[in-house]
Amino acid sequence: MNREELHNELSQLLYIEDYNLVDTLIASVIANAKRIGDPVWLTIVGASSAGKSQYIRPIAKSNPNLFLQVDDLTSNTLISGNGAEQSMIFRIKESGIITIDDLTVIFSKNAEDRNAILAQLRMIYDGRMTKGTGKGKMITWNGHAGVVAGSTPSIYRFFGDVADMGERFLSYRMKDMDVDKAMEFIHTHSYSAKELDVKLTDIYKRYLEELMPKIADKDIPIDEAAHKRIKEISMVATKLRTPVIIDEREHFVSEFVVPEMPFRVYKQLMNIARAHMLVHNAETGETTLPNHLIESIEWCGYSIADDKRRSYFNAIIALSDQGLETTARNVSAYTGLHHTAVERGLSILTAIGVIKMNVVTKGTNEKKVWEICDDRLKRIVRRIDPPRVVDEVDYQDE
Repeated sequence: MNREELHNELSQLLYIEDYNLVDTLIASVIANAKRIGDPVWLTIVGASSAGKSQYIRPIAKSNPNLFLQVDDLTSNTLISGNGAEQSMIFRIKESGIITIDDLTVIFSKNAEDRNAILAQLRMIYDGRMTKGTGKGKMITWNGHAGVVAGSTPSIYRFFGDVADMGERFLSYRMKDMDVDKAMEFIHTHSYSAKELDVKLTDIYKRYLEELMPKIADKDIPIDEAAHKRIKEISMVATKLRTPVIIDEREHFVSEFVVPEMPFRVYKQLMNIARAHMLVHNAETGETTLPNHLIESIEWCGYSIADDKRRSYFNAIIALSDQGLETTARNVSAYTGLHHTAVERGLSILTAIGVIKMNVVTKGTNEKKVWEICDDRLKRIVRRIDPPRVVDEVDYQDE
């Protein structure tokens, strides 16, 4: 079964418009199973009931020796004070993948439990975790654990609060779909969730069992054109995600912004790219990544920045392209968010250096307008997230 055949079989059971999501999911599994570099931790971010679990659960069930399914976590779930026998993490030997249907469950816990779990996850990412048992002994896990998780967009807020944890995760933001077509598909394909899981699990199982032996001993370098684009998206995406400290009372940027370095994101995206290359080469014999796979990597990088920042940046491109003023009120009309919240968001993008503010004077009136100052990010966004054309009647000169 090749990639196209995989897509075709999945499309008989799921309504799919964006097959790059499927390819990215498969690439993350391959990267972790083959231990290509550091662990890849991928979060599929989408609206509630958008079908995230229908991607994650079946692939996790396709190989119980590789995947460790976790519905919820406590401080004793992964490594327990009762010993290795009671610790789930020891089911992962040399390499494995933890799957979590809803990552927000962890971040919604009280601060003490959440901090304990996050501390363990940091150690797991680094490949070693030690804990004392109730009998005074120390138990230690060593291994390579990837993560595939689902989440609603609220995860961006949690990642913002725990910035170092968010840096370990790549995201794939599910794209908007045609809801009418999706509803019609569901109406004519009335499988239960359990039936779907069984059928989808079988598809993934057959695909991976056929693929893995073909790529077992291969490691194909990434071509220079793809490498250049991965470096670019790593740099601009981490810049767009950079944590910014806001004064809670006055809502202004209160500290100098220290840009996040792109190295970890770059390495993770390169691991995804190397996995893509293995699959593509096994199917075609080619050693150059096709454009649609490079764009899926770029989208994965772009997705690490939250919805608001991406939306504000997109709005300024759209308004500028149509000769409309890039004021907070017009960005508000484009995004649907209140202009006061928009202006605060634009101040964040200004602080991290992807846009800049100008004050325009007309007679006795002054107004703030914003313009793009990161042309590299602008070029990438035009390609992977094209701004929509707006009805100029809905926008105003202030």
